[in-house]
Amino acid sequence: MNEPEHHKICRVVGARIKENRRKVNISQLDLAELAQLHPSIIGKIERGVSNPKLDTLARIALALDTTVSELVQDITADLVQPKAKLRVSAKDLLEARKAASGE
Repeated sequence: MNEPEHHKICRVVGARIKENRRKVNISQLDLAELAQLHPSIIGKIERGVSNPKLDTLARIALALDTTVSELVQDITADLVQPKAKLRVSAKDLLEARKAASGE
């Protein structure tokens, strides 16, 4: 069975947070305190079992002296697949609408 996309993304983000935390040589407890989050939240995020909200990522990024974009930089199209088998972009949609209207 394929793993849901959000689980893959959570694992990537969690690993990136853990990597950054280790680079600055602080514990999960330290990070939780700096980010004003409960320590269990940090553990769940680092294990990839929690899907953090944007404001949580921002708090963590600030505490690690990095950016949210740094924490999510490894999220690629390979990890984010549409639910349907057909992949359609915004550009495809606009071109289809234009063709349908006869322009």
